[in-house]
Amino acid sequence: MDISYCKLFIIFLLLSSAAAFIPVKAYANQISYAPITLEKLVEDSGLIVEAQRMESNDTSENIPIDPDTKKYPPLKKVLQAYKIVDILYAKDNLLPSGKIILVEPANFYTNLEVHKKFYLENISQSPIYQNYSPKRDGLAKGDKTIILFLLSSTTKNSLKYTAQASYESIDSKKLIIELIKTKGSIL
Repeated sequence: MDISYCKLFIIFLLLSSAAAFIPVKAYANQISYAPITLEKLVEDSGLIVEAQRMESNDTSENIPIDPDTKKYPPLKKVLQAYKIVDILYAKDNLLPSGKIILVEPANFYTNLEVHKKFYLENISQSPIYQNYSPKRDGLAKGDKTIILFLLSSTTKNSLKYTAQASYESIDSKKLIIELIKTKGSIL
């Protein structure tokens, strides 16, 4: 056997045995976003409202993933508060104008499952979430009133966003009303 092959073989053995002693830890992969159109957002939403952000009424709680041992970090759930100004579309139930609603993230329960699998089972997942890109980001611009696209939530007395960033500037209200008309119901 040639000396260079022996050297390569020894280096290979050293590297492969060293790799066996490196601790393996899973890391959460990157979240991917699939774009959603305004038309699809209107179609998928069960409630579309004009609302004012009420940050002082936001609530949050830590959701434990292992209540018995508390060994792993909980996942924080934030409910954002809004005051309804006008209801543009409601599939099932009517909420009175002026009512304060709490809205949870669109994908909270998927995030919770990914969080549990990562910490409890050492499984890393990369979810794909629907994401809307507002024509003009009213929240970032400090608008007092925006249009929200919502669904019923499994959490008592709360709603959830239809998709990531499922809100639009009040400047788009006429367009949204036209899209609602094509959906088949307007209040």
